[in-house]
Amino acid sequence: TNLNVFENQYYALYSTSYEMFIQNPIIGIGPNNFRKSCFDREYVQSYYSCSTHPHNTLLQTLSEIGLVGTSFVYFVFLFFIYKIFTQIKRTLQFDLHTLGFLSIKSAIVLNLWPIIPSGNFFLSWYGFIYFLPISFYFFYYKNNK
Repeated sequence: TNLNVFENQYYALYSTSYEMFIQNPIIGIGPNNFRKSCFDREYVQSYYSCSTHPHNTLLQTLSEIGLVGTSFVYFVFLFFIYKIFTQIKRTLQFDLHTLGFLSIKSAIVLNLWPIIPSGNFFLSWYGFIYFLPISFYFFYYKNNK
C-alpha cells in the first residue's frame, strides 16, 4: 500500500532483490545468499532491506540464481499452466479423477505464482510444499497411462 522503502518492509525487500538482479542478471548472487548480500552497501536501501529472503519466489529466484535458474523454475510454471488449460479445453465432463488431477496442477501453479508473497524457495520445508504436488502429479501421470 505504500511505496516508501523506509516504511514498507516488503517493498524494501523487493527493491533490494531487484537491485541484486540488475547487478547480477545471468547467474545471480548464489542460492540462499540474499541473507548475506543484503548487507552490502550497494544493496542497502533502508532498515527493512535485509532478511533471510525477499519473500517473493520470482524475485528470489531472479536475484539468487539469475535468469538461467529462473528460466528452469518458471518453465515448470508455464508448463503446468499449459497443462491446466489443455485439460479444461479437452474435458467435457469433470469426474473426481479429472478434478483431482486439475487440483494437483493448480497447486503447483499457485505455489509458483509470481506476484504474491511467499516463503524461502531454497528452504527445505518450503521445498516440501513445492515438490509434494509435483510428486503427486508424476504418480497420477504414471498410473493413468
